[in-house]
Amino acid sequence: MKRFMILLITILIMLSGCGSDNEILTAPDAGKEISSNNEFPYFTTQDLYGNAWTQEIFNEYVLTMVNIWGTYCGPCIDEMPDLGRLYKELDEMNVNLIGIMVDVSQKTNKELALQITEKSGATYTHLLMDENIFNYLNHNISAIPTTIFVDSKGNVVGMPVVGALKKDEYKEIIKERLKAVSMKNE
Repeated sequence: MKRFMILLITILIMLSGCGSDNEILTAPDAGKEISSNNEFPYFTTQDLYGNAWTQEIFNEYVLTMVNIWGTYCGPCIDEMPDLGRLYKELDEMNVNLIGIMVDVSQKTNKELALQITEKSGATYTHLLMDENIFNYLNHNISAIPTTIFVDSKGNVVGMPVVGALKKDEYKEIIKERLKAVSMKNE
């Protein structure tokens, strides 16, 4: 069943996400506010190296940038070197960066994903989807790459960022999201 679900989301995202000529195609509701309760779901999954992770990954940082990508998506892969460089600067801002791969499982595309992340310098944690992440993305994400921001309590902060951006563009968005988290906590 899980394999079918991963295949289904991959097909859905391929149809609405990356184009074959590396352009971003988005559904009409791509910029919608995520989730009515605005919380990232509880999850239990693994990263590319088999390490176990839960939503507690968000607890240690004021803000976590969650980049949703696929191994077949040119723009996703093109932005990874910038994301890798950005990741090295985020700790001083108390911000983390993780990736969630829409087309990778323990049996499918794992080696390809490892090659992509290592070659691009995207050394941050990349998570496989579990059923809860799958359901959440299926209802809230219209295209890849998409980046969302999650605070330390697991709440989504602001609107999703659809499309590939450069490091400096992400830094500006991070500053805005940190300000929003700060205002919310006052």
